[in-house]
This record gives sequence, structure tokens and C-alpha cells, in this order.
Amino acid sequence: MTSQSDPSTSSAPPGTRASTGAREPMRKRGHIRVAAIMRAGVELFEAKGYEATTMTEIATRSGTATASLYRFFPSKEALADALLMQYAQHVMSSLGSLRDRASGMTVDELTEGLVAFRLDLQSHRKFAVELADVRGGSADQQKQFRTVIVGGLADVVLHGLPGVTKGKADAMAVILLHTLKIITLIAQEKPAARLKLLSEVKTLIRGYLASATLA
Repeated sequence: MTSQSDPSTSSAPPGTRASTGAREPMRKRGHIRVAAIMRAGVELFEAKGYEATTMTEIATRSGTATASLYRFFPSKEALADALLMQYAQHVMSSLGSLRDRASGMTVDELTEGLVAFRLDLQSHRKFAVELADVRGGSADQQKQFRTVIVGGLADVVLHGLPGVTKGKADAMAVILLHTLKIITLIAQEKPAARLKLLSEVKTLIRGYLASATLA
């Protein structure tokens, strides 16, 4: 994860687990320890997979005594759920930040911001999707989370493109969501091709945003 915020200090976005079973640290040292544990969890889950990773390995990687690890996360499931909530919170925080800056952006800057948002999440998106699948995330939860993301993108459009109606922004958000998904496929290409294809995606988004201002 790119953000190591304490998963218990923020309200969970709709479609995520409201309770992870994790214990909230009370002191600064505890927050630092939890961040180290979660970072180790991400590294090991990505490298070995959820099922193959043990709590003992997470304790060793994070430099945490096993008893201390279980005090904060009573099970591997609790740690996985906390990581999923952290990912969801990071997604919404990133969209909120882009929304707050959008009103002062040009179309080019808004395009760069949307692509940067997707790239920022790209490295851990596959990890989060696989972890959610292992943890039995329901279709309803996935649908709710998608709805929240579309709503966040619509807010970005409303703030960044003056004159666009709410209905138009909602429709554009769905198109933008699917367009940004192309970046996942581009990541599988060779480095030189990735740069060229990413430039093409930016051209698509830039043109689409600009057309909305002319409507």
C-alpha cells in the first residue's frame, strides 16, 4: 500500500468492512508498530500469497513479537480485512484530494490528475482484488464500492468542468472509470510501448473532457 494510515481512525467507505477485528493502538509507538505490521503483511501477501503467508512470518518481517502482533491483529483474517479497508480509504482519499484541486485545473491538468490517480493505485490494485476474493468479498460489496468510486469521479468532474450538470457528470464518471481501466492492460506491455500507449490514453481523456466543456 502506498498509504500507511491507521485503518481504525477513519470511517469505512460504503462497501467495505466496517469492523476488521483489529485493535486500535492507543499510543504513538503502537501506531508505528501497526504500520510496520501492515507493511509487512502487504509485502508477504504480494510475494507469497495470502494462504501461504503465516503470522509468524509477518511478525518476523515487521520486527514484532508474536504476542504483540496478535494483540493488534487477533488473526490473519483481521489483518487482511484491515489492509482492504486501508486500500479503500486510500482510494477515496485520493479522489477527494483530486476533487479539492480540480476547480483550479485546466483540462490538461485534470487529465494528468486522473491518470496519476489510477497509476498511484495500480501497483496494489491486483493485490487488493485478490485479497478481497480470498476473504470472500460479496458481489454486493464490490458493486457498492464501485458506486462510491463512480461518485467520487463524478465529483471531480463537477468541480473541474464548470457548467457540467450532475447527470452529465455521473455519465462521464462511468466512461472515465472504464477508460482508466485500460491502464491495467497497458501495464502488461513492454516499457517503451507503455509510455506510448499511456500517452494515447491521456489523449482520449483530454479530448473527452474538453468536449464536455463545449457541449
